[in-house]
Amino acid sequence: MRLWVHLIWRRQNSSILATAGPKEDRKLEDFIQLHGEQQAAYAWHLYVNNDPRPYNLEPVKHVDKFTSKAGKTYMNTLEDQGAITRFPLSAFLAMPDGFLVEAMVRLSEIKSRTPEGQRYMDSDGHFLLDAIKCNVPGLRKSWGESPVEQAENK
Repeated sequence: MRLWVHLIWRRQNSSILATAGPKEDRKLEDFIQLHGEQQAAYAWHLYVNNDPRPYNLEPVKHVDKFTSKAGKTYMNTLEDQGAITRFPLSAFLAMPDGFLVEAMVRLSEIKSRTPEGQRYMDSDGHFLLDAIKCNVPGLRKSWGESPVEQAENK
């Protein structure tokens, strides 16, 4: 399992990311091979930080309202424990298309900006990718320098 998966999760959620083990790890690696690590990381970031969340960490509350034959109205509040997303990464890998397309669009926008424009850019994607590279050993080398780092090194 890639460390950036857990770093992105912990940045948004206080709970530990539950994973489904080697089977899920293989699906993630296939996803990364197919789309690239930057796009996969950014798509995961978009999924975790989406509003409203596409996953539930708490039971979903339902209000059950009905009227009896006598005309009385009854209301019960129920908690749906089955609505809790037990394995968020598996849920993401089952439906990544919208998040992947958005990641591709945003990353292409980031890469097309001039270094001067990127220096003042406040895009989540740019800071996310730099933060991941700084916190995870080996990614700086494999992902290369960002355009801002290139401009600062000139």
